[in-house]
Amino acid sequence: MALFGKDGRELATGLALSMGLAGIVIGIFSFGGFEWLERQTYNLRMQSRGSHPSQVPVMLVLQDEETAQYYATASGRLSRHIYAAAIRNLSRAGARLILMDVLVSDPGLDEEDALLEDAIREAKTVVLAAYIGAEGYRLPLARFYKHALGQGFINVMPDADGILRSAPLLGGEIINGEWAPVLSLGAEATRLSQDNEGTIQVEVPSATTVRLGSFEIPLLKGQVLINYAGPPGTFPNLPLWKVATGHFFPDQVKDHIVLMGSNLASTHDFYPTPFTQKVVDILGVRHDTGSPVQMPGVEIHANAVHTLLTQQWIVRSEGEQVLVWIGVLWALCCIFILLYPQGELGVIISTLILLGGIISIAVALFWHRNYWLDMVPLIALINGHFALATGYQRYLVVRQKKQIRSLFSQFLSPDLLEEVWNNRKALGTHQEFTPRECLATILLIKFPNRANVVPSLSSDNLLSWWESYRSAVGFVLSKGQRLVGAWELDGIRVYFGLPLASDDSKILASQASEARECAVKVSQAVGKINERWVQKGVAPLGVWMMMYTGSVTAGSVGTNGRGEYRVMGEAVEMTEYLYRWARGKMGDVDSFLALFAEPHRTHVKGLQPFQRIGVLKGWKSNGTVEIFCLLSDSPFPSNSDNEGIARGERL
Repeated sequence: MALFGKDGRELATGLALSMGLAGIVIGIFSFGGFEWLERQTYNLRMQSRGSHPSQVPVMLVLQDEETAQYYATASGRLSRHIYAAAIRNLSRAGARLILMDVLVSDPGLDEEDALLEDAIREAKTVVLAAYIGAEGYRLPLARFYKHALGQGFINVMPDADGILRSAPLLGGEIINGEWAPVLSLGAEATRLSQDNEGTIQVEVPSATTVRLGSFEIPLLKGQVLINYAGPPGTFPNLPLWKVATGHFFPDQVKDHIVLMGSNLASTHDFYPTPFTQKVVDILGVRHDTGSPVQMPGVEIHANAVHTLLTQQWIVRSEGEQVLVWIGVLWALCCIFILLYPQGELGVIISTLILLGGIISIAVALFWHRNYWLDMVPLIALINGHFALATGYQRYLVVRQKKQIRSLFSQFLSPDLLEEVWNNRKALGTHQEFTPRECLATILLIKFPNRANVVPSLSSDNLLSWWESYRSAVGFVLSKGQRLVGAWELDGIRVYFGLPLASDDSKILASQASEARECAVKVSQAVGKINERWVQKGVAPLGVWMMMYTGSVTAGSVGTNGRGEYRVMGEAVEMTEYLYRWARGKMGDVDSFLALFAEPHRTHVKGLQPFQRIGVLKGWKSNGTVEIFCLLSDSPFPSNSDNEGIARGERL
């Protein structure tokens, strides 16, 4: 069934709840409530894409462990003549640009500074690093800067969760009391790669865009999202000592953009990236901690340069775009989760299809279009509709089952209520059961000596005494598919086969056998309670059970949805006759007794041995009915003449 049927009120309720849910999702999104989760999905999308081939020749020259061992330094500080030698060799090998991720803002030994100055002047392709921060500026020394092709700041700022996903493009410094823009190292490389004369100017047409020549770069909160070429180690690299000493092939760096920096742990220039260690092999050992992989700053800048020069920058969906996605998805959720599905399975299938679809779209857009679609609010909307659909559907089921239960003054066992619910269409409307004649099994349970025991009980014990028996018997009767009547003064009536009546002989036989098993369990339950009260000096309570399978008329009696389910007819009368017949033979005794009449026997196969104990004469047009004893803990009085009560003695 659909969650909301043709009833206008149910449809309006569903749409109102759905719109409220969409409003909550939009509110949470607007206030950044999904941001942390969204960033994690970004990480997963980046990891799942893996490495992609570099379209720009980028080479790293690293001050690594090998270089530290070669120069016998543990601090990571190298003499500037080493950098000077490396710059000369790179320039002679034909490097396109040399980006130094090394600060040269403090004076060193004069002869070493002179060597570095000469190397920068001769190369004419060096871009120096600057640091522009709240703690002050660290700019290249003037003697170096005047010969450099340009400078770029190397500041980076991780997101709130500590992961570095973006890099700034534009900063500034105060020159002669005026603010002057300064590009990041990557942005400066992008500018100079188009014109190494430095004539291209920076334009900022809007708060979300920076223009560098022919490159119009989208910004997210003033930064560009780094389209990582892959996890650490993706770019080719050379140890600094080999470059400084000339132990490399010129073709390795010719026409390349070369970034020179350190990956030594002692420099503390490492940042967490969207990649995790479980996708990285380090020294042949596979790490599976799931913690973010640390990437050296020089490789971060290499990824930024690669992103800018390939123009493969990642664009994140804006607020208005996300609202459009939410609107479209809301309509799909209303159709395929709230209105269309048939039952709970249909809701689950529709939800899985929508989830799979939106995740696939988000991943495909990221992989092939570098588009970061905010998928968490969309997933939240789908899951919210799933919870709404299943929750409201279960509410409707509970409400309608309650309506069915309200038709019965009798108790419906949970199993029977479920069966009635599943067959409600075949039984008539959901508000009433049309009276009809059918076959059913009746079990009448009586406590013949209850009136004799009650006077011996104190007022304090009376309530707990009777409630103990009612609870024990009620527990037995609550199992299986049976309709249990209201408690009377000295007993209760149980109906098997109602209201789901059937004329099938196998079903009738099953119901008759269930009545017999129920009678045995009731006698056992009463026996246990008797043992408890006998120890307290209270006489045992007898229980008699009369069973009969025959015709009844059952259905709702009343109008305007206020009917009450009633059962009357031959089977009901017969159980009462059996009880009166037994009372006439045995009186009010504390025995266990279970009797049934001839038609009941025809529906029961494989019963434990039972005894024929009498004949009921004058039943239904002067016929006779044999009576049998199934269970008795005391001898039944002999009946040599086999006489029963006559028809004129009916109740």
